[in-house]
Amino acid sequence: MAAKDIYERLHQDHERHKQLIAQIQETSGDSPERKDLFKTLKSDVMGHSAAEEETLYSKLLSISDLRQQTEHSTSEHGEVGMAMVELSNTDMGSSAWLTKFKKMAEEYTHHVEEEEGKMFPAAQKEIDEGTAVRLRDEFNERKPKEVERAIAGKDVPEIKHAIKEKEGAK
Repeated sequence: MAAKDIYERLHQDHERHKQLIAQIQETSGDSPERKDLFKTLKSDVMGHSAAEEETLYSKLLSISDLRQQTEHSTSEHGEVGMAMVELSNTDMGSSAWLTKFKKMAEEYTHHVEEEEGKMFPAAQKEIDEGTAVRLRDEFNERKPKEVERAIAGKDVPEIKHAIKEKEGAK
C-alpha cells in the first residue's frame, strides 16, 4: 500500500527496520545470514536518515517551534550511524558485537518512538497535507541515492572521524 504522505512513508521504513533488527537478533555468530541482514539494515537506515534529513527535517528546521526537536533527532541519526560503522568494524562472532547491536537497536527504537510519538504529530500541525505529500515524493526520489551512498561507504570516513573525536573526548 502506497504511503499517503511523508509520515506514513517514514513509518513504513521504521517498521521494516524493526523487522530487520528482530531477524538479526535471531541469528548467531558470523553467519552469512547475519552479515546480509546487517548490510541491508545498515544501508537502509543510513539512506533513510539522510533522505529524511534532506526532506522532512530541512522543512522542520524552518519552523522555530520544531527546530530544537529536529536538531535532537538529527543528532540521534548521527549516533545510530556511528554505531552502525562501529558494528561494521567489530567481529560479528564476538559477544561485543551482539552487545553493541542491542545498544544500537535500543537507540534506534527510542529514536523512532520519539519521532513518531512527538515529532510527527507536531509537524502535522505545521505542515499542510500538500506539502506532506510533496515531501513523501522527494523522500522516495532521494532515498535510493542515499542508500547507494551508504553501500559505497561514501560517508564512512566522516563517521570514523567523528567516532575518533568522540573517543578522544572521553
